[in-house]
Amino acid sequence: MFNYNGFSNVIYVTDLTNNKIKIIDFDNIYNGGIFEFYYYSDKLYVLTTNNDNESAIYIIDVNNIEEELIDIESFKIEKNNELKNKINSIKEKYNVTIKVKEESQHEYYEIEQLTDDFILMDTINEIELILGKFNKEFFDSFYYEEYKGLNIYLTDQIISAQEDYDYGNPSGFAYVDNNEYIIYIDASLYNIKQNFCHELFHNIENNMRHKKIYFDEWFNYNPKDFSYKLSYEESDDFSYTILEGKEKAYFMTTYSYTFPFEDRAEIFGDFCSIDKDSEIKEYPYIQKKANYIKTILLETYPSLAESKVFDSLK
Repeated sequence: MFNYNGFSNVIYVTDLTNNKIKIIDFDNIYNGGIFEFYYYSDKLYVLTTNNDNESAIYIIDVNNIEEELIDIESFKIEKNNELKNKINSIKEKYNVTIKVKEESQHEYYEIEQLTDDFILMDTINEIELILGKFNKEFFDSFYYEEYKGLNIYLTDQIISAQEDYDYGNPSGFAYVDNNEYIIYIDASLYNIKQNFCHELFHNIENNMRHKKIYFDEWFNYNPKDFSYKLSYEESDDFSYTILEGKEKAYFMTTYSYTFPFEDRAEIFGDFCSIDKDSEIKEYPYIQKKANYIKTILLETYPSLAESKVFDSLK
């Protein structure tokens, strides 16, 4: 059994027969990232790439790994403690609460609990990259009046309870309950940063509404003949999306057609999740929407003027 930690660039090889774990530090082998690996006939085939898009394949005989063997139970305890320490560190640094494993159940959605500490740690590291674009003052605003701050729940697969939801199982969802701003994220999926930014924006809007702040001029940025579907019925019409070309695009995806708040979350999810050169800059009408979102957010949360949230729009 194998796990890859992209942040530390190591592969963990679990030897269930001997109840041991071997750790392969790939920084000692190749100065680049691993994007895929396969196991066949006691050989580990590792596909790698670097920043110059140069690829290589390494073949490792797992029976001849000379790395130190670690007891599985000791290793699990160590990784679980690392996970708890990371969660506590984020709470202290950003005033954001992260909940995992048995804390991540939900009474309305059918949710599979995620117990893999490797995936959970990788996901938390990805989310922390986004949190780091903001600041503690911003997240403190989620404690407005009686509200209890931002709470992130990391799960495995999420199965929608909405019969009219045509977009498959959701990658996440956000809402307010018992005065908590809540985000659920399917940590088993790729694109964690964009998914998290999308759901975060929903709770940013919830926070704004509680302060009676709205995107009053939003409809002025849409085509005059356009109306939102006001449902999650999937559309096969790509009018006004980026597939129509730079001068005709008002929407990132057909998912943007559903509701105004989903349209805004799709845009925010893009420019918040990357560090520079959002593709939004290539589409004039979408860029106007993004700049309007930026204007309202800066008016509502002045501390964001010193943040990195909008860097990809520069």
